[in-house]
Amino acid sequence: MTQSRLDAIREVIDWPRGSFARRRLTLEIEVHRLRQRMAASAAKRGLSVPHALQLRRKAHVRVLSAAEPVLMVAVGGTPRLWMVRTLARELRGRPAVFLLLLYWSAESEASVSVFHREAERFRADFPDHALVFLCNTARERELFRAAGETAFFANHNMLVREDVFRPLTDVSPRFDAVYNAKLAVFKRHSLAALVAQRALVTYVDGVDMPPAASRAFFRGLALDGWGVVNPLVDGLPRPISPEDVNRAYAEARVGLCLSAEEGAMYASVEYMLAGLPVVTTPSRGGREVFIDPEFCTTVEPDAQAVRAAVDGLIAADIPREHIRASTLERLGAHRRQFCDQLGAFMQARSGLALQSEAVAGMPVTAAIADHLSRLKTR
Repeated sequence: MTQSRLDAIREVIDWPRGSFARRRLTLEIEVHRLRQRMAASAAKRGLSVPHALQLRRKAHVRVLSAAEPVLMVAVGGTPRLWMVRTLARELRGRPAVFLLLLYWSAESEASVSVFHREAERFRADFPDHALVFLCNTARERELFRAAGETAFFANHNMLVREDVFRPLTDVSPRFDAVYNAKLAVFKRHSLAALVAQRALVTYVDGVDMPPAASRAFFRGLALDGWGVVNPLVDGLPRPISPEDVNRAYAEARVGLCLSAEEGAMYASVEYMLAGLPVVTTPSRGGREVFIDPEFCTTVEPDAQAVRAAVDGLIAADIPREHIRASTLERLGAHRRQFCDQLGAFMQARSGLALQSEAVAGMPVTAAIADHLSRLKTR
């Protein structure tokens, strides 16, 4: 978690700088990182990892309101709601709403039941706090609601920033396709092996494999003909800024989505906002929500099929501005639906009304935060 995220949370919770609560949250995050390192080390040696030391994903938090705190938190890992509990302890005794982003597919009763059990324990410990699951697919929403949870169909790709990801008129394409995918086996990079000129935007998060394995995996990709966009540090790709990612999209003609299962995959919508058509394989997790068959081709997980689809979309030469405009229309409808759901929920809970018009003209989280801030001053 970045310092800016810590500062934003501190403002909501009214921590004085250097307070015990701030130190405790910082300690929680350091313990989380230690668990990651211990689990990775154990896995490298072929050892089993005790439940308490299993990997926990990195925390991502957006503060939407400080009137009644409304925080959007990515959830998953083990335990599922670890970061929500960490924040809730500092907000104990104050009404608060946690909007929970599912960053991995939960389209099964077994997965939802794990979340539900943790949510039940959470509500027993923090009765003033509400949990709302933001589901990437309609099926996920049905499963969570059947379990008795409050759930919206709010695909997290609606959060992609259209002011960052956009066509660039001063850049000429030099790659047939680009794949924005972290170093992980589930991303199935090999399915693009037959695409002649392909660019890779990537990163390492320390969750899927330890550093030595990441280096070996990356060396294999580099030898396989990928044009790696990222600069290298100590044999591994260093993350690049969103603006540089967008420039990499401008240098390509098609975006690739090749995993069989994950979350909604931000890159799938980033491509389209940048004006790229998309080749995708069937997947579970929610990226199909914004896929438009006019300029997106879904193929079986086969390298020949991927190459043929890339060639077909290049030949179609669909204008980038058309792809972007169509994607913005779909995003707008989904964002309005989300705001209407959130508005009805907040109205029933605390009398705050949020209309779907709040999303007009700005990124959705910024729009909601701005709207809730203005409601606070009424």
